[in-house]
Amino acid sequence: AMATQTDAQVEALMPDTAAPVAITMGDASGIGPEIAAMLFRDGDARGCFIVGDVAVMRRAARLVDPLLPVARIDAPEDVRDVAPKCIAVMEPGGIDVALASVPPGRIDARAGAAAARCIERAVELARARRIAAIVTAPIHKEALAAAGMKVFAYHAATQEEYNRHIEMALAHKPNIIIDDGGDLVGLIHSTRPDLGEEVWGGCEE
Repeated sequence: AMATQTDAQVEALMPDTAAPVAITMGDASGIGPEIAAMLFRDGDARGCFIVGDVAVMRRAARLVDPLLPVARIDAPEDVRDVAPKCIAVMEPGGIDVALASVPPGRIDARAGAAAARCIERAVELARARRIAAIVTAPIHKEALAAAGMKVFAYHAATQEEYNRHIEMALAHKPNIIIDDGGDLVGLIHSTRPDLGEEVWGGCEE
């Protein structure tokens, strides 16, 4: 059997000084915003907030639960003033003002750029010690590439091509790693520990 805790029990375990967790909204054209909204709907995002676009999250909330509220916050510390199950959203700045008009299910450079900016802003907050951790909602490699991000991957690559892509990524001395499968992280630990000192954070995609 799985033990469960009430909201009151969870809150009692969290000290007043506990830093919140930032959840980046992911690709606005994909499932990321809806997955994040479900966490709040189900009460599983206590002490968390979204780094993303308010209008996109309102669109996602309507799909998940028409009564699910969304509130804009200006700082991570504002999370404690937001009602339970209300989606707190901190906008990162520098994203398309009409992002919510991006059609779902399509590769769009605006969505890719926004997803990248949300991750960048979350990392800035983490480095400033204003948040405890970062969770990234699903992103799309092709949308990131369309936005001008360096992406070394494509579908159905051979093992040789895959290994070359990893080496190409390492040549850029990354400081944030979003790794599908953990091979890049493993390689840094095993053969390129010199790169580890420059890595601020990592995530399994």
